Amino acid sequence: MSRVHNALRRLENGGSSQTVSALISAMLRELADEVPDEAYLEGVRADLVVASRMYETAKKEDIALRFYLAISSLLKEQTLLRERLKRADGLDSEVLEQRELAAPAGA
Repeated sequence: MSRVHNALRRLENGGSSQTVSALISAMLRELADEVPDEAYLEGVRADLVVASRMYETAKKEDIALRFYLAISSLLKEQTLLRERLKRADGLDSEVLEQRELAAPAGA
C-alpha cells in the first residue's frame, strides 16, 4: 500500500491535524517518486523530497496542498507535451518520406 493510501486510511478513522500533515507529506513524497528520471528534473525531485520531510513540522497545509496540485499538473502537462512532440516528430518524418516518394525521379 502506498504512503498516501495509508495516510488516507488514518484520516478516515478520525485522524488529527498530524494525520493531515502526514497525508500531505506522503503526497509530496509520492509526487517526488513520479518525477521522470531526467537530469534537468533532478532539482525538482530533490525539492519535493525536502518539502515532504520538512512539511510535517511547518503546518502549512494549504500552501503545501496548492504546491502539490501545481506540480502535479505541471508533470501531467509535461508528459502530454512530450507525447504530442513524439507524434509530431513521427508525422513530420512520414510527410518527408511521402514527399520523397512522390517526387519525380531525377528531379
